[in-house]
Parts: sequence; structure tokens; C-alpha cells
Amino acid sequence: MKISAVTITLNEEKNIERCLRSVQWADEMVVVDAESTDRTAELARDLGARVIVRPWPGSTGKQFQYAIAQAKNPWVFIIDADEEASPELGREIREKTKDPGESIAFRIPRINYALGRWFDKGSWKESVVRVFRPEHVHYRGQFHQKKDINGKVGRMASPLKHYMAMDMVKWLIRSMRLARIEGEVLYADGRRFSGLKVLSGFGKFVMRFLFKPGFVYGWAGFFVSFQRFLYVMAQQISILELQLGVREPDRDSERTFR
Repeated sequence: MKISAVTITLNEEKNIERCLRSVQWADEMVVVDAESTDRTAELARDLGARVIVRPWPGSTGKQFQYAIAQAKNPWVFIIDADEEASPELGREIREKTKDPGESIAFRIPRINYALGRWFDKGSWKESVVRVFRPEHVHYRGQFHQKKDINGKVGRMASPLKHYMAMDMVKWLIRSMRLARIEGEVLYADGRRFSGLKVLSGFGKFVMRFLFKPGFVYGWAGFFVSFQRFLYVMAQQISILELQLGVREPDRDSERTFR
């Protein structure tokens, strides 16, 4: 069975080459670019990808669903620009999509990189559905990758590498920006500030650091664990600011997704 590697981008010139070089085994590479102002589209074309420039539609789910619809093959492999498919994963995807049995999708273990460490122990090794028959999967979600899956989901053993925080400060700034925008969307949907949400965010930090366990990664584990609390706190501060009339929503927020 042929497979299409699909990604969406916005100003990813620092990542896109590593990403696309790792999926050269795919029968086609599709990149849907949200009008990047850097060399993302140019670099992707140079590596053999079919690049489609499309304005940002306001949500990650809509952009992914559009990108998946552009794929010409019966199987799709979704990869983010800041991810890399290991050679072992490439081989496993080719093998399992040739003989998938009853599976219409596959979960892949994903390991994250931050502060010079690979987070690959315990529950830090995530599991993400990224290989599937497109007619059985529907993407949704304003910010995060959420999907409805209609059928049996198999598993793969080889890892997908996620360069989550090559620059920790930039990663934190990006997280805070996304949390602020998410707060605006939640406020528009009728949500209001919740102190319990802030406390639950702190609880998530404790769970991540002590029980996930983040402490085995030293300071890298501490900062990555603490990021979740900062995210929830920034989200709730954003809601509170709007609730109190301190500021107006950011008019450019609909273009921001990374």
C-alpha cells in the first residue's frame, strides 16, 4: 500500500528539512503551508514535497483535515515539522501498512527532546495516532491535535522523535502565547476564570515531576514538568483579563498556531 507523509507549516525553515529528509521513503510528501514568510515552502519544494499554500483557517483541526484531503494515497502518515521519523519507524510503517490486518490506524510511541535530554522513560513516552486510512479518521480541535477514529487501532514499536524544546526559553514563550489565545477562545465560548483550574495546573506539575517521573531527568524534567502549570496559569490569566475588561482580544490570534 502506498503512503503519503503529510505536514502543516508556518515559518518552519529551521525544522522542515530534518522533518522531510526523515520521510523520503514515503510515496509522496504533502506540505500545507499557512503563508510562511520565511523559506519553509522553498525548502520543502527542494526536497520533493508537493507544497500547497493556504491561509490559516483558524484551527489546527481544519488545516490538518484539509491537508489530509490532499493526499493521493490510501494511507497517511501525519508528521509535525518539529518531528523526525526514525529509520526504524519508516521501515515499520511500510511493513505494517502492507499487511494491516483489521487495523485502520496505528499508534506510534513519541519521545520528546528538551534541554539536551530525550524524555523516553515511563509515561513520558507518549502514544500518538499518526498512521491511518483517511476515510476512517476525522481531525478536529482549535489548538491541539484531536481526532475521531472509526475502527481498530494497532500499535507500532519504533519511535517518532519530537524536538519539543531545542530552545527552552523560546518554547516557553510560544507556550504562553498559545495559552493566551486559548484563553480568549474559551472566554468567547462562555468560560470564566477558575481558581480550581489554576490549582489543578499546579497538581499536574507535581504529578509530572514526581510520578511521571520527571525528576529522573534533573532540571530538564523540572522545567518541562513546570511548563504545564505555567500554561494553565497563563490561560486562566488571559480569561481573567478579558473578564475584568483589562484588555481586548488579540486581533492577530487566529494566525497563531505554533
